[in-house]
Amino acid sequence: MARLECLRSIVKSGVALKALDHVIDRVSSLNSGRFPVYIDVVGLGGSALSVEDVGDVDVVLQCSPRKEFMKEWEMFEQKLQGKFAELWSLIIESSRLMGRATMDFIIKEFYDELVNLGFKDWWIKEWLVWSRVSDFRWAVDEGVLIPYFDEKRLVERYVKYGWHGRRLEVHVKIEGKILHSKIPYVTVWTREKGIVKPGKKELREFFLKEQHELLSLSTRVIKGLWHELPPIYYSVSLALKSKFEIPHYLMHGFVGLCLIKNREIHEEAKKALVMEIKNLKKLVRKQPKRELTKIMRYNRILRNTLKKILAYTYIVNTIEQCDIVMKILSKIRKKTMEEYLSELKRYILRNGVRQGLRKHILEEALKKSIREEIM
Repeated sequence: MARLECLRSIVKSGVALKALDHVIDRVSSLNSGRFPVYIDVVGLGGSALSVEDVGDVDVVLQCSPRKEFMKEWEMFEQKLQGKFAELWSLIIESSRLMGRATMDFIIKEFYDELVNLGFKDWWIKEWLVWSRVSDFRWAVDEGVLIPYFDEKRLVERYVKYGWHGRRLEVHVKIEGKILHSKIPYVTVWTREKGIVKPGKKELREFFLKEQHELLSLSTRVIKGLWHELPPIYYSVSLALKSKFEIPHYLMHGFVGLCLIKNREIHEEAKKALVMEIKNLKKLVRKQPKRELTKIMRYNRILRNTLKKILAYTYIVNTIEQCDIVMKILSKIRKKTMEEYLSELKRYILRNGVRQGLRKHILEEALKKSIREEIM
């Protein structure tokens, strides 16, 4: 952490500094190993540059192809595709033996089989180990038989490995390849210079770029241009169109009461969602002057409003599922409304956070969607 002292006046969050320290260690390790890319630049973005209490830490890694290993990587990818059926058989066999297959188990128990399939020893130890069984399951589900594993996922997983703390988002940009989302960032480390302290000009440019991206995102949400938005926003359209309908055969006893309560929560959350989109529309119309502190504050409000929209969207779409009542009732002993709502809240928080939503924003959204006197 001592090497990052020069960044303390810029990076407001201690958690972000700690995460950055971890990332730089992992980046240096990757650059000294046998990987298909070099990481040339580490950038920091998001709220880590403007607030102390961050919900997550956004890091951008700018990479360039490493010629001496790129051909080997292409051969490795071809082998993954060409031997997909055999690898899937090893996954099935591992599942039979362990109940839940992992790449670590497969590499340990079927190392000789992997070598016989044509995987070089160092491919296995330095590359295959960073793949996941889920990469292969995704391929089977999609019917493409090409593992969901490439240089970006290799770099992301390698750099995040060993980090325990707030959510660390690693965005990998490889020279010559399209980055689907534009993440504004300021450079804080380069392969040539090491730690780099951004100047006022760089910081100003960052916050103006961030504002531009947030405004572009917000405008698309307001206009309902869902096909031009990141996939996470597709569900907003579904929430706005959703209607809570209770099947007649479930309108009896305590189950019926829970469904009626879910309908109330659904309607309250949907109203709040519509209101937040209206708030977003007002914010877009009131862009601040070019004073840096005002731009930073404005960006923070825009970002939080977008996060609230996603939180209410998640609540609406989750509550709309009638079978959620049965899931919740199976987890409680006392069949009371108080117990039901308490477990429902835990369920929404737990699963929402797993999907990347912010806990404190979800909690605030739940308070507005579920009447406090009942809670």
